[in-house]
Amino acid sequence: MYDIKLNHRGINSIETPKQMTAVAGSDLEVRLVNQGHPIHLTLSVTNAGLYTGFQHENLYVEDELEYRIPIKKESIAGFFDLEIITGYGTQKARSRVIVEKAPEKVEKLQSPAPTPAAAPGISFKVPAVPLTLILAGLAIILYLSWAFMFQDIPVLNVIAFVALLASVPAAWYRQR
Repeated sequence: MYDIKLNHRGINSIETPKQMTAVAGSDLEVRLVNQGHPIHLTLSVTNAGLYTGFQHENLYVEDELEYRIPIKKESIAGFFDLEIITGYGTQKARSRVIVEKAPEKVEKLQSPAPTPAAAPGISFKVPAVPLTLILAGLAIILYLSWAFMFQDIPVLNVIAFVALLASVPAAWYRQR
């Protein structure tokens, strides 16, 4: 987080870091620290279309205010300028914001787990994804039709419950 001091050296004075750094996909966090009377100011960016959707914001700072400027995830490395304007345009300070590309995520390569040898006897493997979806979908359809249209047929509710319970073993045996 970067501190920007307001009213420190005089009325409407601005003290800002010359340079700030932000990472693509994160937020540029600034803390506006007012050391005098409450102040109106404008935060504005120039040449920042590649890096953020933020354009400008009018703020009222009594003592301290934290503000976040979102940086686009797909941003390339580069820079833009952040301007702080006080005194209805009489004072202006500029800070360069360096945007760094987000670090690449390195995925660990894992060797596939060895498949266990088939046990002698009956092998039972259910194509669980389709069967599980079919059973769960059937349960939902039956339950909704019972709840909204056929309340006088209680067997639909029981069949929906059994179909839902049957989807659990189907998913269980798919893991084996």
